[in-house]
This record gives sequence, C-alpha cells and structure tokens, in this order.
Amino acid sequence: MKTVSAKKLSAAIDKARGVGLVEEPVTIGECEFVLRSLRPDEYDSIIEDTKGFEDIAYVHAYQKGHVCRAIVELNGVDLRETRFVEDEEDDPKKPGQTRTVNLELHDWINKRVLSTWGREALLVAYRKLGEIVAEAEKKAKTGITFRTPDETDEEKFRRLLGEAREAAEELPPDLAVRVLGEFGYQHATTEEEVKAAAERLAAVEPPPEEAPAAEPEAPPEPPPGPPSPEEVMRSRTPLNRVAEGRVPQVLNTPPADLEPAARPQRTAQIADLEGDPALAPAPPPTAVLPPPTRPSEVATLERRAPVLDPRAAAAIIEKPPTGGINPRYRPPQKL
Repeated sequence: MKTVSAKKLSAAIDKARGVGLVEEPVTIGECEFVLRSLRPDEYDSIIEDTKGFEDIAYVHAYQKGHVCRAIVELNGVDLRETRFVEDEEDDPKKPGQTRTVNLELHDWINKRVLSTWGREALLVAYRKLGEIVAEAEKKAKTGITFRTPDETDEEKFRRLLGEAREAAEELPPDLAVRVLGEFGYQHATTEEEVKAAAERLAAVEPPPEEAPAAEPEAPPEPPPGPPSPEEVMRSRTPLNRVAEGRVPQVLNTPPADLEPAARPQRTAQIADLEGDPALAPAPPPTAVLPPPTRPSEVATLERRAPVLDPRAAAAIIEKPPTGGINPRYRPPQKL
C-alpha cells in the first residue's frame, strides 16, 4: 500500500478546511462579535448538553448552546484556535481560596458572557446565526450540479411568486407597481384589455331568452248573496222535530204533597248539605205537553230515570241506630 506524507498534502488540507463555513461580524450593543456557522460535532454537543431540559428551559439552553459555540471573535480577540480558557473559581475544599481551572471555550462564554445578557439580545444573536446558516448552505452548494434538483421549475416559480407577493405587501403600492413595470409586468388591467375581453365575452354568450308572457288573471268571484226561499225551506227544521245533537230535557217533577215543614229534621239537614234536588222543596207543577199524533216524526227520548219517593228515602234515613252482635256471625271453630 502506498503511504503519503501529510506535509505533501498541506496545501490540499488548507483548501479543504472550512468548507461551507461562513463568518459574519455582528455588533450587539457596544460589543463586536464574529459569528460562524457550526460544525457537525458542535451540533452533536448541543444535543448532549440539552438532554434533561423540558419546555421553555430546553429552548433557552438550545439557543445558548448555538450562540456560545458560534462566537469565534470577541472585541478583536481571536478565539478560532482556542479550545480551553484558564480561569479561577472558588475552591470547594478550601473555603476563602480560589483555584485555577481550564474550561472549554463555549462553557466559559456561556458562564461569563451569555449569562449576563438579556433574553432579547440572545434572541437577536440566535436569529442572526440562522441567517448565517442559510448563507452557509448556499455557499456549500456553489460549484455543485445536482442530477436530481431539489425542486422543479414549477415549484421554484411558485415559491418565488409567493415570496414576491409577501415582499410586495411590505412595500408602498406605487413602488410595487413601478418595480413590476421595470420587469415588464403590469399591476392593473388597462381599459383596452377590458373592452377587448368584453367583446369576446359578448360574442360567445348566447342572447338572453325572452320571458314568457304572463297569463291574464281570472276575475275575482263575487261575494255570496242572501239564500233563496227554496234553500231556506229545505234547511228549516219542523217544530215537532228535534235537531241533531240536541237531547230533549224531561222534567223530573217529584210529588208536591210533601212540604218542607213536614219533613223530619235530619232529612232537611241532609238536603241542605248535599243539595239533592229530590229532597229540595218541590217546584210548582208544570203543564205536560200532549203526546204527538205521529210517532214517526218524534225524536227518540232517553230512558227516564226513576223518581225516588221522598217519603221512602226519609223512612230509610230516619231509622233508629241499631247495635249488638250480628245474628249471622259464626265464630271460627278450632281444629
């Protein structure tokens, strides 16, 4: 196997270093920084450092992990080849004394620099780092031709139109119209195009159909007049007939020979309390109509309820109370 010395490959190694990495200076407040896109191993370190965090704590640790590793220059101090920073901290074994420790560069920047920033400043630095990563992606694609493009011409056209529309909403209307005119596009339709489109539409559309003639309305019916004598005679009811749905009332007249004064006291009290018409004072006698000559024309009457004789009722009510043993009672026999 052939072996090649690394000294002979030094020129090739120098050109291969930093492929796809982009650096950009940034000023935050009064401090000047240089941010660089991250390497693959640095992304892996961020994933390991953010394990165990949840919700908003994970977001903050994720942003700090990117920014502290992206700073390669701080106020003119070059940190590109620096891996460790020598610092002093309190000695836990010897209270009141300090000890010298070596911290990794991103840990030292996180503790000494980013911990003193506000949340807004950290968010701005992280947003700027996102733009640097997008630029690094474009730079990495330079000089490379893909046999299978990332997007087709149609997808690219749609994406660019969408981005142009979003950008046009942020511009004044006059400026957007002027920019479209510089590229040969018109923002509004001219009057000539409107007329030509109207003529083409009129030539294609069929003429409108005529509406059918409305039918003449029929004259209103005259109001009904008074009934004729023939109709009145046909609809009348003879006096000796009973109309349908009407039940003749039969006078239930009790005998009037029993006066209220001659009634027993108890019967009079019950009559007053219950309001029994049979026990109430008898009304004066009324005339009874003679029977009709033609039974076929007389309506069928309901069966007349039997009239109770007040004297028999008084005899039943006024019996003296009885007591004693029932003569029909037989005591049970024991077996």
